[in-house]
Amino acid sequence: YSNVLRLAILASLAAPLVRVVGLQNFALNIFGTSKVGKTTALLASTSFYGIGSELRLPNWNSTAAAFMEEARGYNDLVLPGNELGLIEGKKRDAYAVIRSRIYTFAEGRDRSRMSKASITTPKYSATYRGIAVYTGEHSFEEYAMFAGELRGQREYARAIDVPAVHEGHTT
Repeated sequence: YSNVLRLAILASLAAPLVRVVGLQNFALNIFGTSKVGKTTALLASTSFYGIGSELRLPNWNSTAAAFMEEARGYNDLVLPGNELGLIEGKKRDAYAVIRSRIYTFAEGRDRSRMSKASITTPKYSATYRGIAVYTGEHSFEEYAMFAGELRGQREYARAIDVPAVHEGHTT
């Protein structure tokens, strides 16, 4: 657990450097059974900018548009995403949502919209940089298996699964 906590805090410190060094956005997915400290690690990584409570953490119970809007708000910070289990539908259907968000976040740019639309976003504010830290009971790898798919190498470069506890340990 302490290694995951250190990793989450390191992500928070490194997030502003993504832009400076020219890296592509990427995500870490902290996974493991309930009550092993995943959300605590996520809260530690967001404590630098005052989230402080699980109720204030963004979670996976949101639309794709809300996710992109959220990402812009966390520019140069850790973008938290608590509890993959909140994705609506069956586990086998969740992987499509996960894969889409992995690539969307890595791209670092909101969806383009017609300029006369009432919800248009100016191009200068439609980009974001940082590191996303997600939590869930299952790895992205497991969600791919539930869907009968394999994760591609390009996806691995954009999102890494990190076990909350070492194999064979309960805490």
